[in-house]
Amino acid sequence: MELTAPSVDVAQPRSRILAAVRLGVALSALAAYIGLLVVGIVAHEPWFDEAQAWLIARDASISDLLSKYLRYEGHPPLWYLILAVPAKLGLPYKAINVISAAIAVIGVSLLLAQRTVPLVIRILLPFSYFVAYQYTIVSRSYVLLLPILVLVLDLYDRRREHLWRYVLLLVLLSQVSLHGMSLAGAFTVLYAVDAWPQRRSFSRREVQRHLAALGVLLLNVLATALVLRPAADLAISAKLNFQFSPIPLLGVGWTALTSSLAGPGILSTIVLLVLCVWFHRRRVLVLFLVLTGSLLPISSIYFNRWHEGVFFITFMFVVLLAFRRAAPEIRGAGDS
Repeated sequence: MELTAPSVDVAQPRSRILAAVRLGVALSALAAYIGLLVVGIVAHEPWFDEAQAWLIARDASISDLLSKYLRYEGHPPLWYLILAVPAKLGLPYKAINVISAAIAVIGVSLLLAQRTVPLVIRILLPFSYFVAYQYTIVSRSYVLLLPILVLVLDLYDRRREHLWRYVLLLVLLSQVSLHGMSLAGAFTVLYAVDAWPQRRSFSRREVQRHLAALGVLLLNVLATALVLRPAADLAISAKLNFQFSPIPLLGVGWTALTSSLAGPGILSTIVLLVLCVWFHRRRVLVLFLVLTGSLLPISSIYFNRWHEGVFFITFMFVVLLAFRRAAPEIRGAGDS
């Protein structure tokens, strides 16, 4: 009787070692990110709009916030409701920066957990300008965009199976800012376009579920519109006119995208063209165009330099989804 040595799977220990190394790198990146935020918070001198949001959340009752003050702010209530808890408990003003940083850390942690995205992107994106500073140390509602969109990313190709979780995320996204409302609307339209050809396969219960979800989204829009209806004495009411001319709209979007990437010029043009070809191959080009296009109308009347970050984070959402759809290829390359 011939004895043979048991076979040893060499690949499995190696895979575990690589996984441990990747985990260590991700945790190191998270620790470095938290350290950067601590230094930034200590050195940061707040802008007036940070202080204004904190004071409104502290001094206004919830009913006054919803019925009076947000009409002048032009922002949905989610950020103010978050700030109201520590502000009304008497915490010091610096708490606004700690809260913003905590939300950012949650978003970055969710991002680092996306194993279908190359590790190099997961560890570099947190240190980009908007994620590391403009939407984090500078405490504005836009800090909520990253964690919400990463959660949307997890559900995007399984929206039908997790419809109510998806609706909840869209409601939260719409309450970040008017830009978030535009993105939520675009996501809703894209879902409807994807679901319409499959409508004959829906059971009666599923049809009812979709109608109820649509009703929730519409009620959310109507309630937000009621809260944010412009006051008659609003100082900038004369400037609230949408410019639907295509050239200015496209100019706003192009400037925002290129400025948030490599700056206006030939390099950004080449990068965008190459990525659009890749987006097309990964079936996310229409998503990119619709999401970016949804930001243009509101940007035509309400756009500052920091709003470029909304375009940047939206752009990165599409990049992450493209990698997610290429996950089998990434795993085959040993860089999941």
